[in-house]
Amino acid sequence: CKLTVEDCHNYGHLTVSSKTSALGANTNYAGIIGLLYGSTSGTSVKNCSNNGDVVTKMPTTQEHLNAGIVANLQKNAEIIECTNNGKIENPLNVSAKSRIGGIVAISQSLSTGGSFKISSCVNKGDVITRNIQLDKSLGGIVGYVKVNTTISDCANEGDILCLSDIGGAAHVGGITGYSASAVGVQKCTSSGNIKYESITTGTGTAYVAGICALCSSANVSLSENINSSDITVNYTGGAKKAIMTGGIASVMDKTGEIISKCENKGKVTLNYTGTHYVCAGGILSRSVSVTLDNNINHATGAVTINASTSNQLCAAGGIIGDPNGKVVITNNTNYAPVSTINTHASPYAYAGGIFGSDCEGALHASGKGAKSVSGNVNYGSIYAKTQNTAMVNSTYAGASAAGS
Repeated sequence: CKLTVEDCHNYGHLTVSSKTSALGANTNYAGIIGLLYGSTSGTSVKNCSNNGDVVTKMPTTQEHLNAGIVANLQKNAEIIECTNNGKIENPLNVSAKSRIGGIVAISQSLSTGGSFKISSCVNKGDVITRNIQLDKSLGGIVGYVKVNTTISDCANEGDILCLSDIGGAAHVGGITGYSASAVGVQKCTSSGNIKYESITTGTGTAYVAGICALCSSANVSLSENINSSDITVNYTGGAKKAIMTGGIASVMDKTGEIISKCENKGKVTLNYTGTHYVCAGGILSRSVSVTLDNNINHATGAVTINASTSNQLCAAGGIIGDPNGKVVITNNTNYAPVSTINTHASPYAYAGGIFGSDCEGALHASGKGAKSVSGNVNYGSIYAKTQNTAMVNSTYAGASAAGS
């Protein structure tokens, strides 16, 4: 049946806690709707707002789903002109996955071909996880995109904070945390601070970005988005934990993915002590097969790595840290300074105005083979330093950059 939820507003705080043993099911908590089943005939949530904090301390062995508007979005639906003003937080120290978002925690479908549209929504509340042992996905608009979803004309103004991380993968983004299906994100902005912090020895990659953290599906398109969020990663656990961070996206690891006409204005800062690879980019950290076209990293978008790691991939780039696959990099411009400092006794440090390193030989004919790298310009200063030898390239010169 067709369902319309319109002009509904919550002003109460939602706090859920329990001292009993963990539940064996997902928990769905939100300011407006916990679980929403859409339909093919059209379901919409329009002009609704949450003005209260949503904080859960309920143990579970499944997934925590927390959001300002809809926690668990299933089948077909549209979320239009909704606003979250409340803090969305999961502070638990439990063995459970956490998906939290300012507007929607997770979009998923029980029927073939389900899709969602989220448009003209604004998140003004902080989105926070603390002490989470397993995977966590945080987004200013959507935490976890599991089915085809279009997100347009949305804005995140809240801080997105993954603090005291214990283990598992972390997906921390201004608009989306983890996109496991085709997603189109267009004309969205993020301006709140974005931060990831961990001091433990737990493993699992952290993906941190201004717009979409991890994009792990074919045919993802990010266009005309602007990030003004300062992005900060602090990891001192000393373990084999990889960190990927970028002004627009951290990692795009499937074919047919595109970032075009996007702009980054926020600082990208990665502080790391560990044994795995670290990578940072003004637009994108790392890719498998991506097209980067007509993107700008502004002068305010300084890309900085301060690391102590023996891993050979320690790279910062004004546009992309490390291509790592078949790429198209055309007509992009970097105005920001790029810096990589590695204080390890056996270090690598790469910095480049367009890309930092090419560890996998992506840009060589004998390697994975780039389709096109042309028309890119760098105006930013480039700096790399180690105790031994550093590789530096101040501008993209054609065949390769710093670590080719």
